[in-house]
Amino acid sequence: YAQFKGWTKGYGDGTFGPLDTLTDKQAATFLLRTLGYNDPFDFEYVHALTFAHSFGINAMITNGNAVKRGEVFELMFDTIHTFNKDGVILGEALGVFDPEPSEIDVVSIVASNLKEVVITYNVTVDKATAEDEGNYTLDGYTFNAELQSDGRKVILILNDNFENQEEFELEIDGIESDEGGYILEDYESGTLQAFDVTIPAALSIELKNPTTFEIEFSEPIDSTKAVDVEIENDIYSINSINQDGSAIVEIVLSTELPSEDDYEVVVSDAYDYAGLKAPTKSLVLEYVEDTDAPEATIGSANESEVVLQFNEDVFFYDESDNLASSSELLEFFYHSYSSYKPTEVTIDENEVTLDFTNNPLPTGSVKIVVVFNAEDGYIQDSWDNVVDENIILYATVEADDTPPTVTKIITDTDDPNTFEIYFSEEVLDSTNEDNYVIEDEENEEVEIYDIDYYSDDDEFYVEIETVDPIEGDCSIEISGVTDISVSENTIVTVTKNFTKEDELKPSLADVEAEYINGDNQIFVYVTFPEEMSISGSYSILNKNNYVVDGYSLDGDDTVKLFGGRDQVKITIDDTFTLSDGNDLEIARMADEAGNLSAELHQEINMYEVESLEISSAKTIDKSHLEIIIDGELDVISVTGFEVENNGSSDVFASIAYSVIDGETKIIGTLKVDQQLTSSSDLPDSISIIADVLKDDKGRYMDAANYTVFEDGYKPSLVGDEEDYMLTTLGVLELEFTESVIEVGSDGTAAFDFEIELNGEILTKGTDFTAYDTSGNITIDFDIDLDAGDDVIINVDDSIYIEDSSGNTINDFSLELEVLGVI
Repeated sequence: YAQFKGWTKGYGDGTFGPLDTLTDKQAATFLLRTLGYNDPFDFEYVHALTFAHSFGINAMITNGNAVKRGEVFELMFDTIHTFNKDGVILGEALGVFDPEPSEIDVVSIVASNLKEVVITYNVTVDKATAEDEGNYTLDGYTFNAELQSDGRKVILILNDNFENQEEFELEIDGIESDEGGYILEDYESGTLQAFDVTIPAALSIELKNPTTFEIEFSEPIDSTKAVDVEIENDIYSINSINQDGSAIVEIVLSTELPSEDDYEVVVSDAYDYAGLKAPTKSLVLEYVEDTDAPEATIGSANESEVVLQFNEDVFFYDESDNLASSSELLEFFYHSYSSYKPTEVTIDENEVTLDFTNNPLPTGSVKIVVVFNAEDGYIQDSWDNVVDENIILYATVEADDTPPTVTKIITDTDDPNTFEIYFSEEVLDSTNEDNYVIEDEENEEVEIYDIDYYSDDDEFYVEIETVDPIEGDCSIEISGVTDISVSENTIVTVTKNFTKEDELKPSLADVEAEYINGDNQIFVYVTFPEEMSISGSYSILNKNNYVVDGYSLDGDDTVKLFGGRDQVKITIDDTFTLSDGNDLEIARMADEAGNLSAELHQEINMYEVESLEISSAKTIDKSHLEIIIDGELDVISVTGFEVENNGSSDVFASIAYSVIDGETKIIGTLKVDQQLTSSSDLPDSISIIADVLKDDKGRYMDAANYTVFEDGYKPSLVGDEEDYMLTTLGVLELEFTESVIEVGSDGTAAFDFEIELNGEILTKGTDFTAYDTSGNITIDFDIDLDAGDDVIINVDDSIYIEDSSGNTINDFSLELEVLGVI
C-alpha cells in the first residue's frame, strides 16, 4: 500500500528492508511523502529534516541517528495534523478525523523557493479578500496573491525574489472565510526563512497552437538565465523563448509543426532563483489539434465593467484580416441594446475587459452580446477556429454602494520624495491635493509637489511627490476620493501611518572640504550632504577613508564629529601646509541609514577657510540693530563691534545672538547717545574689530567696515485713545510714525484689523473698510454707530499695511467710545 501510494520507493533493487533501522531523515522523508511532497522535486533527501520542520513537524532527532519508538509516534501526530500538498489536513484526507474549526487561522507559511510564499489556511477563504494584496505586508516586497483551487492555499508571487536563507516576516489582516463569517485580523507570522535547496524539474509540456508550446517547471525559473530547448535535435527552429520569472516557459517556433505527430523536446540549463540547475530532461510534445471555436463566460460584472473569460486565447480581426483597432473592437460588444457599446475594450490573452463607463449596466440580469461578425470582421482562436454566431451571455449586476478603500502604501520607491497609495478599485479625482494631508514624524504638514494617478492591470494607485524629502514615521489623511461607479461612492476619511526609509545613495561628489594651516597642526573640515554613518568601515570617522594631499592619516591624527553627523574635523599633527586646490581623497562611505555612496572613491578640491563677514544689517527700532554673520560664531563679544552714528563711535551697550541655519544673528543694543531719531535715521557704519570674534572652526573675523543698512524700523501708531475721536459719522483716521500704504488692491488694509462693536466682531470689508490716505490709514464704518457705543480696534501681526521699506506696522489696540455729532 505504501509503495502504491508513493510513500516509499525501497532500495531500488525491489527490496524494502522493513526490519532495518529507521533514521530521522528516512522517517521525515516517508511522512513528507504522505503529505504529497516528493523528492527530489519538492525537496532533497539530505534536507528532509529542514523541509519537514517548515511545516511544523518538529519532534525528531538530529545527526542521522535512529528514531525512537516514541519519536515515531510524535512524528506521525504532527504529520496527521498537517496540510498535505492539496491543502487538506492529512487526517481528513485519510478519513481519520473531520474537525470543524471555530475560527480562521493560518496553518503554515512556507517559502520553499525564493519567488513564492505559500500560505495555507485551516478553512476555505473568500477569493476577493484572499487575493487582495493590501491584506498582506511582506517586509516591503511587492507581489501578486493567487488563491489556489483548493480554496485554502494562497501563493504570494514576488515581483523580486528573496536571497537564499533570507529571513522575513508576514502580516495578514482582513482575510474572510468563504463560509461561516470568520475574519482573520492582525496576524503576525514571527520570523520565517526563505530556504531553497530543492533542484527544479521540468514537469510537463503542452501545445498551445501550431507554433507555440509551454513547459511547466516545479518552481519559478530565473528569467535572467536563458533556458535551452531543442526540438527533434534542432530540426525545428525556435523564434523565441519567453521567460517571465514564473514556472511557465513559453516557446515560440519559427514555423508551424506538422500536425498529428509527437515531438521530442529536450530542456536544459534551467535555473531557479537559488541558482540550482534543473536536470536535463526529455519531454514528449503531443500534437493535439483544437477544432472547437472559442466559448465565453462572464468572469465578473458591475455597473461599469464586464470581464469575459474565454476558454482559450482569442483574436479579433477586421474585414482585411488585420487585428481590429481599438475603435473597431468596440463594435464586437454591447449590453441590452446594440447602441450600448463599451467605451474601451482590453484583451489579455483569454480575458476580455469591457469598460461601460459611458453606458452603465442596469442592476439585475443584463444581456451581454459578443458580435461574431462586427463590421464584417471575425473572431478566432490560435488554431484558426472561427466563432460563427453571436455569443449571448447574461450577467447579474448589483448596484455598487461600496466606497473605495486604501489597500496599501508603498514607500520603497527609490526616491526620498515619493510614495504610492493603492486603492481597492479604480477611482476618480484622485490627483486633487486637497484629498491628502501628509504629516511628518514631527506632526508638521508636508507640502505636496505633484500627484500622478496610475491604473495598471488590477492595481490603482497614486504616486505622491513631496517638495522636500520625507523620512521616518509619517501619516496621511485621505478623503474625498470617489470610485468610478454610477453611484460615485466616496472613500471614508481615513488616516494611515507609514514609514519612509532613507534609501537614497549619498553622493561623495557633493562633499565639501576646507582647511586651516595651523602652527604645528593642520585642520581639515569635511562637510557631507546628509547625516552619515559613524560606525564600521564605511564610517566618516574611519581614518582609513581619508588621504589629505597624498598624506595618509596615522595614529597621532584624529577624525571627530564637528557639530552634527554631516561634518567632521580632521586634525593632522604635521608641519606641511595646504594650498587651495589640493585634493582630499575619500573612500566609499555610508549614510546614517546604511546606504553606501554611489561612488567607490572621490577626489575633492580643498579651499582655505574664509573669514566670516557681515551679510546684512538693519535697524529694528531706535535702540536696536540686527546684524547677520554668514557663518557660525563661537566667540562673541561687544568689543568685537563698533558702531558709528550721530558723530560718535562706540561699542554696543549689550548684544544677544542666536545661530539659525548656519548663520549667526546678532541683536545689538545702542547706547543712549547713538540711538536713532526716526525710521529714516540709519547708522553710518559698523566696524568688525580684528581678532575678537571667532568662528566655530577657530578662525577670527578680519577687520572690516560695513556701511549698507536696511530700514527694519516698523511704523507705530502715533498717540493713544485720548488722541483719537470716533463719532457717529463712522470715519476714523489713524496716524503712524512714518508714511504707510496698503499692500495689494483697494480694501486689503481692512484685513489687518479686528474690530468689535459692543462685543460683536464686525465683518471685514462689509461692516467696515480701510484704506491709505496721504500716508495715514482711514477706517470707514459702513454700519450705523450710536453715541455711547463701545468700539475696540486691534492689529495683531499686520500683513497689508507697511512703510516704503516693506516693514509692516507694529501691533496696537484702541478702545474708543462713539461720540455724537454736535
